[in-house]
Amino acid sequence: MKSYRLLFPYFRQGLIPLSLGIFLLLSVDFLQLLIPRFIKGAIDDLTTQGTSDSGMVRYLLLILGTALVIFGLRLVWRRLIFGQARRMEAALRSRLFEHLLRLTPSYYQRASIGDLMAHATNDIEAVRMALGMGLVSLVDSLILGSAAVAFMAYINLKLTLISLWPIPLVAFLTQRLSKLLHQRIDSVQATFSKIMEKVRESLVGIVVVKSYCLQEREEDRLARLSLQYEEQNIRLARIMGTLFPLSLLMTNLSLAVVLWLGGRQVLAKEITAGDFVAFISYLGLLSWPVMALGWVINLIKRGAVSLERIERILNETPEISDLPGLRPSFQDPLSLEIKALTYSYGQGQKPVLGGVTMEFSSPKHYLVTGKTGSGKTTLAMLMVRLLEAPGGSLFLGGQEIQAIPLARLRKMVSLVPQDPFLFSETIRANLLLARPEALEEDLWDVLKVAAFEEEIRTFPQGLDTVVGEKGVLLSGGQKQRLCLARALLENPLILILDNTLSAVDLNTERKIQEALTAFRQGRTTVFISHRLIGLEGVETIYLLDEGTLVESGNHHQLLRQRGLYYQLYQFQCLEMELRQGSF
Repeated sequence: MKSYRLLFPYFRQGLIPLSLGIFLLLSVDFLQLLIPRFIKGAIDDLTTQGTSDSGMVRYLLLILGTALVIFGLRLVWRRLIFGQARRMEAALRSRLFEHLLRLTPSYYQRASIGDLMAHATNDIEAVRMALGMGLVSLVDSLILGSAAVAFMAYINLKLTLISLWPIPLVAFLTQRLSKLLHQRIDSVQATFSKIMEKVRESLVGIVVVKSYCLQEREEDRLARLSLQYEEQNIRLARIMGTLFPLSLLMTNLSLAVVLWLGGRQVLAKEITAGDFVAFISYLGLLSWPVMALGWVINLIKRGAVSLERIERILNETPEISDLPGLRPSFQDPLSLEIKALTYSYGQGQKPVLGGVTMEFSSPKHYLVTGKTGSGKTTLAMLMVRLLEAPGGSLFLGGQEIQAIPLARLRKMVSLVPQDPFLFSETIRANLLLARPEALEEDLWDVLKVAAFEEEIRTFPQGLDTVVGEKGVLLSGGQKQRLCLARALLENPLILILDNTLSAVDLNTERKIQEALTAFRQGRTTVFISHRLIGLEGVETIYLLDEGTLVESGNHHQLLRQRGLYYQLYQFQCLEMELRQGSF
């Protein structure tokens, strides 16, 4: 039940509409209780005193007038209560999404995207149903049921006690089934998450699925999950299918007993015919709370389970966040220093980086290179705090980067990752992510630097071309160049390019390098790449091998050392000669 604390802020915000809605709901219940009284009066007048047409018309108008008022009030309370439930649903979904955006990439390495999608859809929908229909049914049942019992007791206490015998039995069975109901609802929600993940995974990997003719395999896997989901829902329905018919059976048995005993009391003149009809009417009103008991519990239990699942995500704390009260003071905002950096992905694991020391202290071009698996990408992510470096190992402008607000750090130091990502929007929209206020000529300027301007001008829609999901309509090299242009539009003080041009041919890469040199004057660019050809002109090269810095210097200095850099460069030159057939 502690998870319900998540909803307290939303209840406070919507206290007025909720309170008014509940007040009108209770008013409707009160008016419903008046109708049997009007019927009693009409029947008593007919059977004992006789009445005129005007008297019957008066009762008719009272019943019709009450029904119209009930109709109007019911429209209003539905808008107030259900509308507030919708607003709470939207607020909770926004809160969940905002929290997901704050979590670090490491969380998504262990979390299922399909599961998160299920939380944001099915679970929040279940919470809304509990807040809306569940709350209404619970309040309605308790108040209407209690008031109906009170009116029945006023008419005849003995008959009331007899008619209420099913309620303790239904309550006992409900309590016994409640824990099992919770477990089965949890299983249903978990399996729904698996279905969402399977569908997402199959659609994202549709090219692989079709390339290897895996359609039948994927269909079988989804069919098995769907069958499991169906079976779990049937098991859940067995419980609900027991509670509801049982409640109805008990209510009808109670009605039969009341008809028998109450009819005899009418014949014995112990109660009037009007009292008897009113009693039956109140018993009819009471049948709804008894029959709806199982359904209401189902709604509330589903909401509780879903709220617990959402709370587990909201309780996840970002591994990387701003420290309170940060007031950074920069000695030199262009200086990025790495001092004896050692990093591993978990306790007891082998360090990915060991004792690395580098300095990017002036506005020029740098290259961090090494074999695959030498720790280059890890280093890049540490430099922008997508991973958290140990204290005292990374400094920007003489200030430890943990003391710099994340938003400011990432405005000054930007990373273009090796896997380009584009949103399913236009080229223009993807570029403007960096600088929404940028002019169109600014867009063309950065596209020209990225050697992508001429190609875009040939597109029928130009900058308004929709790139599709993850940029599927563009080639690998086009996606990389568009991501580069997006970063250049922001033009940060330090730009880190992690294999950003790996899918671009060598001639285009050299053209981009020349344009970058002119465009990034007065700013620092760090290339991270295993490809050395085309990057010989950078001022400083750092070579990593198995997580340690083994060589540093410019291209000519490293060649003269005839170490690992010399071997890698000679190998790549030979490889290129073989490709071009010029050996």
